[in-house]
Amino acid sequence: MQPRLLDFLPRLACLLALGFIASCSSLPHWMPGSTRYAPATIKADDYDKAMRIAREAQAAGEHAKALDWMLATRETEGLSPEQREASRVLLEEAAKSRVLELDRPGGDADALAEVSTYDLPRQIAVDAGLRAARRFVEEGEHHDGYLVLKRLDTRFPMHHERQAAGDLMIEMGLALKDDDDGFFGLFETVDEAQEILEYAILNAPWARRCDDGYAALCALYAKQRRFDLAIERAGQLVLNHPDSSVRPRHQLLIPQLRLESLLSPEYDRQALVQARIELIDWLQTFPNDGLVAEARKDLVDCNMRLYESDMLISRFYAKVASPWGARFHALRAIDEARDAGDAEREAQAREWLAGLPPAPEGARTPEEVRAAEAAAIGAGAGAP
Repeated sequence: MQPRLLDFLPRLACLLALGFIASCSSLPHWMPGSTRYAPATIKADDYDKAMRIAREAQAAGEHAKALDWMLATRETEGLSPEQREASRVLLEEAAKSRVLELDRPGGDADALAEVSTYDLPRQIAVDAGLRAARRFVEEGEHHDGYLVLKRLDTRFPMHHERQAAGDLMIEMGLALKDDDDGFFGLFETVDEAQEILEYAILNAPWARRCDDGYAALCALYAKQRRFDLAIERAGQLVLNHPDSSVRPRHQLLIPQLRLESLLSPEYDRQALVQARIELIDWLQTFPNDGLVAEARKDLVDCNMRLYESDMLISRFYAKVASPWGARFHALRAIDEARDAGDAEREAQAREWLAGLPPAPEGARTPEEVRAAEAAAIGAGAGAP
């Protein structure tokens, strides 16, 4: 137990150091370690001093200092309209200069992200946030970039860069989906990919590669054997992106995943029937697709599973002396073996049916009910 604790201490120290560094910007300007140049607010009597310092700093290329002093005037009471306008103009000038200063190769993405949280005009704050997110991506810190974009959505739900932000979030998630490396062994980046893509498909459905986002989530959930979610994301791709190049593949994945998820044919007949309907529909929709052979193979597999299901149920009914049920399921099994092209199993089912006692008189015969059911399936209605 002790060695494990000792091994974790360097990691903990690193995390605490990172937290301290990130908090320095929130310290008062007079405290050691603070990255601020000015107080949070100033009085009206200090306005001229603040403007002088900011102008000098801006002229000297000290844009962070100029921006800090201008931010300090935002809440100052008692300023004239002229003073307020002069402060606004210099604030925007300093903010734009600071953004450009930080948005360069090797620039400080964290500082740029912080600028996006300041009390700035929306266009400048959003521009800073989007630039920061791109810098984080360049540094391989995709999740940090995603958090910046998510904060922008919270502050400015209808901001003007929603298209670019949505596109970037999808790219972030796709970049992380195949990376299994964790951070200090604490989590896997696939979890981050899942988080980012789920947020993006919900909040940025207009993103250019949103269909690829659905596809990636489908693959992630299938790998985790979370079949309900995988099928749901594949279905949303088909519904929301009917012209996508990956639609045929994922429309076929829906019945394939349904078949893969089934544990036992006698307990999952409804899902088997649903998969069969989906496979038939796919073959009718994409008759010339390159996946046709694969779909036909899956349809044979589905019919054979249904055959096994009906034969099991037929034998059960025969065992409990219920000839009507035994004959009905045997008739189903015959049709399913024939549809699968398995003459041997069709013959076995016919032989089994021939050995069953007749059904009681008075009600509809199993043959009549099965014929009606088969007609409904052929018409696309399906039946459990």
